[in-house]
Amino acid sequence: NHNKHVLCENPIGNTEEEINQCFELAEEKNLKLLIGSHRRFDKEYNLLYDKIKYDKPKTIHMITKDHLGMPSIEYLRTSNGIIEDIISHDIDIVNWYMNNRIPVKVIAFSYTHIDYLLEENEIEGIEIMLQYDDGEIVNLNSSRNAFYGYDQKVEICTSNKVYKLVNRREKLNQHYTEGMIHHSHITDNVPQRYKETYTNEHKMFSDIIKNKKDAPINKADILLT
Repeated sequence: NHNKHVLCENPIGNTEEEINQCFELAEEKNLKLLIGSHRRFDKEYNLLYDKIKYDKPKTIHMITKDHLGMPSIEYLRTSNGIIEDIISHDIDIVNWYMNNRIPVKVIAFSYTHIDYLLEENEIEGIEIMLQYDDGEIVNLNSSRNAFYGYDQKVEICTSNKVYKLVNRREKLNQHYTEGMIHHSHITDNVPQRYKETYTNEHKMFSDIIKNKKDAPINKADILLT
């Protein structure tokens, strides 16, 4: 409404109506609207997409476990829950990798064992399975707490290959002793893991404004997520 281009974290709205209104307003005013589905701007997820886009996945297994230590209760009260806060980013990547096909079945299981999360009606951990019309299965495993660091992994099986995206570590050096491999700790949180990614996101926002390009993430992508 103030004639500003907008970069907004995902999700941009809680309902289809709100999402549609935002995109319609941007189009009406000839302004750019970029949704910050940050993993779309991560080089590792893009490399994996390039590997599988001509090699149909049979199964996708994605693990997203939140940063070292539980988020604060103040944060959790404004996060809109684990689905919007974490799983929505997993689903966005799955939709991208599956060419925006809609699953025919969705099953979800969740648990909460921590007392103060129960009091806040928060989900501690969740597993979601999606099945598609050709039998492909996607498994999403997410938790609010990974005591060992910020866990982000993807494994994709095709007819004759397995592709993996593994955790990023603080250092690349390893050393070996008898019966042991020693390596550095994985990153602790989102800013560490996605520092370069957020820079890419802002570069993209600048590029679509300066060069009058279409945003790479459109309304259909957001509505499907």
